[in-house]
Amino acid sequence: MSYCVNCGVELEPAEQKCPLCGTPVVNPNHPCDPHAWSAYPRRVQEAAPSLLSRKTTAAVISAALVLPAGICLVCNYLITGAVTWSIYILLALAVVWVASVPPLLIHRGTLFWAIGLDVAAVGGFLYVINRLTYPMTRTNWFDTLALPLLLLGAATVLFVSAAFRYRQPGKLYGCIVCVMTIGVLLLGVELITNAYLGKALSPHWSLPILILCAILALFLIVIGRKIKLRNHIKKRLHM
Repeated sequence: MSYCVNCGVELEPAEQKCPLCGTPVVNPNHPCDPHAWSAYPRRVQEAAPSLLSRKTTAAVISAALVLPAGICLVCNYLITGAVTWSIYILLALAVVWVASVPPLLIHRGTLFWAIGLDVAAVGGFLYVINRLTYPMTRTNWFDTLALPLLLLGAATVLFVSAAFRYRQPGKLYGCIVCVMTIGVLLLGVELITNAYLGKALSPHWSLPILILCAILALFLIVIGRKIKLRNHIKKRLHM
């Protein structure tokens, strides 16, 4: 029986190197027998989630959402004799289903498909609420407020996802992307809100935040390019 000279783990006769630390096995008294049985796998592979388990999970989630939906629908009809408040619950549960079940069953392009489905589900939910409340409020807030904010949020998520997906992000790179995204997002929120309220399309409170974010991002870029400065800051911050 051989033992690794580096980590001390017990070695099987078929091992040519330590399965724990990778140190080559050299033992003239016990030469390696490649045909002997080995307790360790030759290759370590990540187990892919099976389609059956994903389908089972999707079925369980669907059943868990259908049950409260049915209970609310029956209670609403028995109490009021019509379907009124349960519509909002049914729509909310439908949004949860769209956000959770399709990503389990779609193999390729899951992120972009999931974002598209989420936008469609949330947009449909808000549109129906706007139509149901329009006789009471006489306000069409979906086209001028909810839909632009929803599209802005979706575009922000797509941009951040693409920025981190097509480039290996470091800590500074991730901070720069997040800081600038926050500044631009708040600017877009203010402009959309001003347009909905009938105000001038000129930034006020979001402009100082955007300038601050730009300055902070520029500072992070300088730190990323200046190795000595970066090491000095790490030393000062005990990082």
